[in-house]
Amino acid sequence: GSLNAVNEYLRGLGVRWFFPGDLGEVLPYRTDLALPESTVVVRPDFAYREMYFYYNEFWMASTNELLWQLRLGLNSARDTLGIVALGHGIMPVIGRPETATEHPEYYRLRSDGVRDTPFVNTNYFGPCLSSEGLYSQNVAFVRTLFNIYSNDARGVSVMPTDGYADLCACPLCAGKDTPERGFNGRLSDYVWSYVNRVATNVLVSHPDRLITCGAYTTYQLPPTNIAALSSNIAICWCEYRTAYQDPAAWASYTNQVTLWLNKIPSRTLWRWDYFLHSDRTAWEGVPVFFPRLIARDLRFLKGKSIGDYIEVYRNYAGDGLTGDALAANHLNCYVMSRLWWDADQDLEALLDDYYDKFYGPAAAEMKAFIEYCEANFHLMRKDKAVMDRMLGDSGEFHTSKATRVEIWRSAWRLCRA
Repeated sequence: GSLNAVNEYLRGLGVRWFFPGDLGEVLPYRTDLALPESTVVVRPDFAYREMYFYYNEFWMASTNELLWQLRLGLNSARDTLGIVALGHGIMPVIGRPETATEHPEYYRLRSDGVRDTPFVNTNYFGPCLSSEGLYSQNVAFVRTLFNIYSNDARGVSVMPTDGYADLCACPLCAGKDTPERGFNGRLSDYVWSYVNRVATNVLVSHPDRLITCGAYTTYQLPPTNIAALSSNIAICWCEYRTAYQDPAAWASYTNQVTLWLNKIPSRTLWRWDYFLHSDRTAWEGVPVFFPRLIARDLRFLKGKSIGDYIEVYRNYAGDGLTGDALAANHLNCYVMSRLWWDADQDLEALLDDYYDKFYGPAAAEMKAFIEYCEANFHLMRKDKAVMDRMLGDSGEFHTSKATRVEIWRSAWRLCRA
């Protein structure tokens, strides 16, 4: 709280931290500093504000990195949900080799007749959620964590392992999927029935704690076989915000969030987002900016969500990337961090302040460049061949629209410099 107060005071004097280190720090010259006596109470719109910066998390960060993250006003799951409430919480229950050896029935039976243990599928092994033994062990594990971390575990995750896309083929699981609901709902009834069963059992012994699970991939949609989930269940909606560039996707998302909130008596929901467009994927090299998607979503979520956990890609030497992953992503991070504190603030004023203070005399060109990318990044990825025709060997933008040519040329020279 004290650090946030000092940083907010400095922001009021025109200080900004757009990017780690000297490059992103704006320190206006002043001859004096006003220090009036005052009492100001600021409560952020979202209590949970975590960005997981790949390879630069708090315990790995340099001083500049750490200060930048703190100056953004971030915190962690520990502050709001405890230390064991994040994703794929079933992993410790079935991730040990001795468990796979002694209890193969805890694991999903694949269509080829092989149990999906860590020995078979190192990264993406999965559970059989009809296994009574697994259920009993998971309940015992959750209770143990709540007892051990009595002051530091508001919630415990029972979310399935990552990549959990196929129903277990054992007789106990037969018919428990709902393929007619499409990819995002085909395991919803199956997974959430398990989560609800664990939560209902744990509620008896720990009524003041939460059982958490992500609404993710094949179990993203609310279950249809449970009218209201146990009162101690909290959910995490997992999806790229950049998916909401499409109006139909946005409409579907807002509808699903509303349905989920009506399904969970705890009314406890948060978002898991991915700022990963600069890693080694089809997005690599595409300048992805989406401040308006962020602003729209946070205004929708204000009063509905406790906040966000965001994976943010940062450069790692082993990845072989020559650029800086924050070249575009820092703006998304900055806007997100400011809107977490006040989702209703004037976004255009926030952006104009950024362009003016970060780019100085190049503000107009960079604003045009970023706004063009914001409106078209999804097309750049979908039709790389078109972009290749528009970008010549020199990296300059070629099109018949003269003004756009000048914008891109100016921006490209600035980026290269």
